[in-house]
Amino acid sequence: MKELTARNGFAGYPVVTEDNELVGIITGRDVRFVTGHEPGR
Repeated sequence: MKELTARNGFAGYPVVTEDNELVGIITGRDVRFVTGHEPGR
């Protein structure tokens, strides 16, 4: 997420199924709450 945001300037990205159906949007804030995530990775 951090690399994508730096490269593209977007703060959120769509989450889609294999059929391209939108199921949500992920942001950097979401990633910070993932168990076991280490900042900077």
